[in-house]
Formats: sequence, C-alpha cells, structure tokens
Amino acid sequence: MWRRGLENTQSETYFDRAKELIPGGVNSPVRAFGAVGGHPFFVERAQGPWLYDVDGNQYLDYVCSWGPGILGHAPQRVLDAVQRACGKGLTFGAPTPGEVELASKYKQHQAHPQHFPLSVLIKNKTLFSI
Repeated sequence: MWRRGLENTQSETYFDRAKELIPGGVNSPVRAFGAVGGHPFFVERAQGPWLYDVDGNQYLDYVCSWGPGILGHAPQRVLDAVQRACGKGLTFGAPTPGEVELASKYKQHQAHPQHFPLSVLIKNKTLFSI
C-alpha cells in the first residue's frame, strides 16, 4: 500500500462508502487510484501549505488545487473577506455592485479589454490562469 506506516482506517471507510455513491469513489478520475492500487486519503481540513486527512495524518500539499499555491490554504485575510461577503447574502439572481467592481478590475489588467459575462470570466480564468 502506498501509504505504508500511516493511519488510514477512516479514509478506507469513506472510500468504501463513496464507491457505493460516486463512480470510482471520487469526483475526479485522477484521484480514483484504480491503476495504481490502494485508496485516496480523505482531506478533513487544510491550513497554509498543509493538508490533514480524516485519520489525523499531515501532508505537504504539492497539488495546490484551485489557488492555494498562491496564498496557501485558508489565509485569514481571505476568510475574513469571504465572511464579509457572505454576510451580505450568497446569491441573488440579480446584478450587484460587486460584479461591476470585479469587471472594472479585470478590464484594467487586460491588453485588449472587451465586454464579457462574468460567469465565463470566472470559470475560464480560474481554470486556466493558475
């Protein structure tokens, strides 16, 4: 097993349960472990560059999924900003001043600014810019 010496009983339990509910037991074929054997560890939390699994093991995060490579996991200034934004409501289905501010900041940094829907901007820039 690739995780020799680490406690992994809870991750195994979660993986067995997940295989009954999710194809391959994970939400990404990259994490399925089918070709290499074993099972993935299940992350409980992260802080800075570290991941902590449900079994209490600590890992240095070399993957840095979706942005932690820039600021680390759960930086306090980001948590504070998210909490302030959530305090105003989560989604409205109507335009907000924040969208205008975000579009303005984005446009300032583009060589060829143009009009665009933020939904496309956020998806594409998140996927491809990191």
